[in-house]
Amino acid sequence: STDITIDVPGPLDPTLPIDINRSIHAIDVDATGAGLGWNIGTTYELNGNNRWGFSYHASPEIHATGKIDGPGGITLADEVVVPLPDFAQISGYNRFKGTKFALSYTVQWTDWSKFDELATAGPNISLQKFEWKDTWSYSIGGTYYLSNQWTLRAGYMFDQGAQDEITTIAVPDSNRNWLSAGFSYAPTSDSSIDFGFTYLLGVDVDTKEHHGDQLDDGNYSISSITATTHTDAIIAGIQYSKTF
Repeated sequence: STDITIDVPGPLDPTLPIDINRSIHAIDVDATGAGLGWNIGTTYELNGNNRWGFSYHASPEIHATGKIDGPGGITLADEVVVPLPDFAQISGYNRFKGTKFALSYTVQWTDWSKFDELATAGPNISLQKFEWKDTWSYSIGGTYYLSNQWTLRAGYMFDQGAQDEITTIAVPDSNRNWLSAGFSYAPTSDSSIDFGFTYLLGVDVDTKEHHGDQLDDGNYSISSITATTHTDAIIAGIQYSKTF
């Protein structure tokens, strides 16, 4: 469900059938949907210390049905189309013979250009333009097998942002750097405890977002927003696994 309210910089046309005071209830989406995707992949193992893999994930286009209301509670449509991206990745693992160290790496491509807009179906109304671009991410990590019980890990990933010419504060986006570290502890031969910690650092992005028609004075009829977005995150996880 998405509920957007836009402050209006000036009086509206009094003939509009909207009872507001310098504020527009722009859009309210309450819809649910499901889709079916598929995966394919393969792994080539040269030996126990060297292997490479490839995988491809095909995502569906979600047609969510429900109620999509516009300004003043006017119903626009009952179906919204959400295109989801496909992605493919190539990865590898190499443990150096005679050492306790192994190297892992992954290159991933994501078809974000499919996400060109969020629109309704029947009638076809564009709710918001996105026009994202395809992205690449590159990651590399090291594993150190300290003992039969302890394994240490660290890694780095560069993750490219999907926004291109159109930027929006509704979905803050930028190039991101991921710094990760973690460990595994195996109390027994058939169980393990894994812990991971990641610090995500995004870059500043200047965003300009306009709604409505441009007026003679350079302003816009509904709203104009200029902002700088920045994204940081801390991600931590722990899991216990046991084989039977």
